[in-house]
This record gives sequence, structure tokens and C-alpha cells, in this order.
Amino acid sequence: MTRLTPLWLLALGACADHRTVTLLFGPNDTTLTAGFSCRDDANVPLIERTHRGAMYTFQIVIDTLELGNTYPGCRGEELIAACSNGGCSSYSRYCVSVSIAQGDISSPAAILASLHAQIGHPELIASAPSSPIVVRAVATEQPCAELVPAGGSFPRLAPELAVGCAYSCPVVLDDFRGSLGMALDTLDDHCASQVAACTRFSL
Repeated sequence: MTRLTPLWLLALGACADHRTVTLLFGPNDTTLTAGFSCRDDANVPLIERTHRGAMYTFQIVIDTLELGNTYPGCRGEELIAACSNGGCSSYSRYCVSVSIAQGDISSPAAILASLHAQIGHPELIASAPSSPIVVRAVATEQPCAELVPAGGSFPRLAPELAVGCAYSCPVVLDDFRGSLGMALDTLDDHCASQVAACTRFSL
């Protein structure tokens, strides 16, 4: 069985040998994905929307999306096409509130350290599905109580409230070894529209 956990420590789980896959908020455990430093058309960082006093406070939502019989590539347009018309389904969701000190918000290394300290190593998936999955992490102003309500439903994320987003390549966790990185399909930091699109696919 494979389990999924966060981290740069998020772990995903797999079946036969009780392995753990670690989820990274970037291409490696020391680099924060560009998907969490996007700016809007006025050149203002999206994260500024969460600025309250000396802190930046927002929610990190981690969705595991099951792809069924499809196995698309890693590009955003491939995933959106694969998830159109009900091609994807939500498998699990984890949500946690985090706060980053104003003095740390311009340092990707400090942000990673703060996320690590606050999120820790929760188990995201205790038993992975046998079909391909994609893991998506969204930083949002939406409260966890709204996104993870009692009853186990998976409400839609509001694209206009998202301040960062990244996703993994599709993988079958039982066949995967090592750490699973996440990224956003963008060429520069003017990527507010890509963040919005990232929150929409599959749900």
C-alpha cells in the first residue's frame, strides 16, 4: 500500500509494500514552485490579498484527483482536456490554515520552512487508487470549513479567491518511487489566469 504525505512533505500512500511518497511544493525540497508567487495584471503579487497586519494568512488545500482510464501528460492543457466532461473525480482533500510572517514572505526558503513547520507530515492518502492520480495544491482565501464540510463532499474552489496553485504530473502511486514535485505551467510570474485555471480543472 502506498501512502501520500506532505512536504515538501506530503506523503502519498501505495499498496503492496506500504511505501510512502513525499509531495513537494516545487521541483525539489528546497525550491518553491512559481505557482505560489504569481502576480496580477497590475503587477501586484496575488499573496498580497492575504496580508493582515504583520502576517499573511491563507489556507492550503491539497486535492488528489483520480484520472480513471486516462493518462495525460503534465501540461496544463492536457490535464484540463482529460478532466473535461467528468473525466476526473476527487479522491481526497486536505485543508489547513497557515500564516507567514511579513518579514518572510519575500523569501521562498523562509516560506517553505514556515509551511513545513505548520503543515508537518500529515497523511494525505492512506491507500492509493490503482488508477493514475494528480495532486493539486491551492493557496486560497476560502476557509477550510467551507471547503471540507461535514459529510465528505468536495465543494468547488473559487478561482477568484486563489492566490497560488500547483499540480503534479499524473502518476500511478503503486508504481512510483521517491518524491512527487508540483509546478504551475507558466513562463513568468504574471500568471494569475493560470492560477485561476488550475483551481478549476476536474471540479
